[in-house]
Amino acid sequence: MKEFKKLVKVKKILLILGIIICFTSLGFYLLLNSYLKNEDVAYLNEVDKEYAASDVEVTLLTDYFATLNESGELKRFYLVFDSNDNIFVVVLDDNEFNNLKEIHEYTYNADAEEPKSVIIEGRSKEIPAEIKNYALDYLIEMDVDVNASTIDEVIGKYYLDTTLTNDYILNQARILVIPLFLVGILFILINVIKIIRRRKVLKVITDKELNSSNHNTICHTIITKNYLINYKPKLYIIKLDEILWFYPYEARVKKKVSERSIFILTKDNIKYNVGIVHKFNEEYENAYGKLYQDLVSILPDALKGYTKENKEQISDEFKK
Repeated sequence: MKEFKKLVKVKKILLILGIIICFTSLGFYLLLNSYLKNEDVAYLNEVDKEYAASDVEVTLLTDYFATLNESGELKRFYLVFDSNDNIFVVVLDDNEFNNLKEIHEYTYNADAEEPKSVIIEGRSKEIPAEIKNYALDYLIEMDVDVNASTIDEVIGKYYLDTTLTNDYILNQARILVIPLFLVGILFILINVIKIIRRRKVLKVITDKELNSSNHNTICHTIITKNYLINYKPKLYIIKLDEILWFYPYEARVKKKVSERSIFILTKDNIKYNVGIVHKFNEEYENAYGKLYQDLVSILPDALKGYTKENKEQISDEFKK
């Protein structure tokens, strides 16, 4: 029985891998969430790198002066002025623009009541050369004292992308983390199912059942008085008196045999491939042939071989 337990032992590599994937993906998400919540936010003209958490005070807001298609997403670029007359390039989506609508209207209507300034947040990104040129042209039209040599001093090196919010980053992280987490859960479930299946086999296959067993090590099968057990690559336990039909089966790749097995169909219409071999030397051929002949000997009432008559008989059987 000890030897049999070793044969049907479930390797825990999928379980371990699943746990690692689950903890790693979940840990990554929690650490990212914690980092974003505690990250310092700097004023845009003080940042010195891309994707830094940044903010800008908005007292005036122009119409958008340029657009850029970035990874299929259309981004609109605006110029904003703060209370110190600093000028910044920002990207706003429709929601953020609506939040600044009063400031935008005031920018073009001096008679309107001046609204309170608004702090907008996002991430810093380096201003592309083409956007910088559009900003230069727009500022010149606004009679701002700027030229090609001073544009960097006027608008800085980075623009503020308000679409890169913490929620957006976490949503993107979830797109990566959730599938990985589910893969980890799947690996764990597969391993658990294998363990449950093994326990069921161990309950059925007793020492008494194994006393008269026929073990085919090359085909990874054991035939007892009442059962056919296939333990590799998958664990199957099939009651002999439930087998309705069996025949040799070959899988081919580019017309070349890559695998041989024995196809088995049971009375409840469940299909199995057992005794799988991938080598075709004399030793493996003999072991494969012996397994088939053993089944022929112990299953006198089952249909044997892939024939037109057997196929029609099986079809009629399951039409009843």
